[in-house]
Amino acid sequence: MEPLGYFCNACGTTNRSDQICCSITLPSRRIFLLAAISNLVLGATIPTQPQPATKPSIVLVTVDDLGWGNVGYHREKTFAMAETPIIDGLVRDGCEIDRHYAYPVCSPARSSIHSGRFPAHVNLDNNGPTFRNPADPISGYQGVSRGFTLISEKLHDAGYFNVHIGKWDIGMAHEDITPEGRKFDIGLSFFTHGPDYYTFEKGSCGEHGKMKDLWDNGKPGFVPGDVHAEDMFVTATVKAIVDYGANATLRAAHPLFLNYNMHVPHLPAQAASRYLARYAPVVGRHAWLAGMIAHMDDACGAVVDALKGIDLWDTTVFVFVSDNGGAVLNGVGNNYPLRGSKWTQFDGGIRVPAFVSGGYLPAHARGTKTTHLTHLADWYPTFCHLANVSAADDRAAKHGLPVVDGENLWTILTAPAPQTHARELYIDRNVVMNGSYKLLVGTIDRSFLTQPDYPLDDSAPDISRRHDCKHGCLFDVYTDPSESVD
Repeated sequence: MEPLGYFCNACGTTNRSDQICCSITLPSRRIFLLAAISNLVLGATIPTQPQPATKPSIVLVTVDDLGWGNVGYHREKTFAMAETPIIDGLVRDGCEIDRHYAYPVCSPARSSIHSGRFPAHVNLDNNGPTFRNPADPISGYQGVSRGFTLISEKLHDAGYFNVHIGKWDIGMAHEDITPEGRKFDIGLSFFTHGPDYYTFEKGSCGEHGKMKDLWDNGKPGFVPGDVHAEDMFVTATVKAIVDYGANATLRAAHPLFLNYNMHVPHLPAQAASRYLARYAPVVGRHAWLAGMIAHMDDACGAVVDALKGIDLWDTTVFVFVSDNGGAVLNGVGNNYPLRGSKWTQFDGGIRVPAFVSGGYLPAHARGTKTTHLTHLADWYPTFCHLANVSAADDRAAKHGLPVVDGENLWTILTAPAPQTHARELYIDRNVVMNGSYKLLVGTIDRSFLTQPDYPLDDSAPDISRRHDCKHGCLFDVYTDPSESVD
């Protein structure tokens, strides 16, 4: 089977080499409810194994580069760059996960979520999506090896109806590692790290011009050019929920797995015009970031409202995570009081906002906080537990690939009293954690501390600052969250 590539409108072919080419350009016309997503449920394949409706629906919302200090529930007072009333309410009605660890950059973090492995066991590199090594037909692709079974495949086999909307970034250079190849029944996706919010352009086709990165169920998607990406994605997400609710046969036989991966608040700096109008009088030139944070919050509200509208909220597990910390660069992100930013192994780059909400969460677990050491890889075995399916990966075993690293968090999250136990996390080549202790080795970039009111205070973090841990640096991050005392 040949690897996938980008369809080039200019040359009329699909590029199957390492070169990125441009997607098809369709006629320009204003459509908010995109024709490209009109077939989201009607044309989908249905899982073949019916399952009892007692399994919860699972909604996983992954946001992109969200700073620790860019959510209201991490703030003691109102901050314009962290106005998230809807998210704050979901935290109050759910379980806040205070010690959730990720990875400094996007693709390895997302590979960890969907494979259940620490990045060191699945993907340590943030390569472009067309990267491939022809000498290795199983693991020679960007993202997650074909030899791993992803959580979407586990849930599909457990009878779930799978929906993917938004960023993918864990493989596209072979059909097997696209959302469709990974058993998502419907999807609206982009593969690259951060395309333009309106044109979806990212990279170029050489003499053929820009490429557009939007894919509707595996085929080039329609890009109207005047619709903000997050409006497009939340519209598609809400439509998928509403259509699922209207299909009584589908709903009775198959619980829903919704994987909504927002583009916001990742660069480029392009907030929707209504948010710029709201925040420009308040924060001036920083309105784009405040607007993206508000857009993120409103999108969560739209998803929750849609789930409640079809009476699904009471049987839903709603998980919210960021793939890494805020990108503190030129007014982007705020990780206060944590040190560092995206791209670094300090907690500002790898400790992320996370919580579980939804009606399926037991009443006694709502309004709680866990300080147990957790990782993105834990969602794989947790979702397998909820779906009553084994987390063991037989396909990976056949290829000699690592076993699942994550642990089932459901007992921790739903315990009548706070629980924790000794645990070790291998974050990456430079970081290992054991309980409250964090060991770093090597030279750690971007070792600055974000100020509480950044970027509104016009402070300028020294992004060139580096911390020498060549002989090892040991921090107790529970008592020293800014990693200041070695």
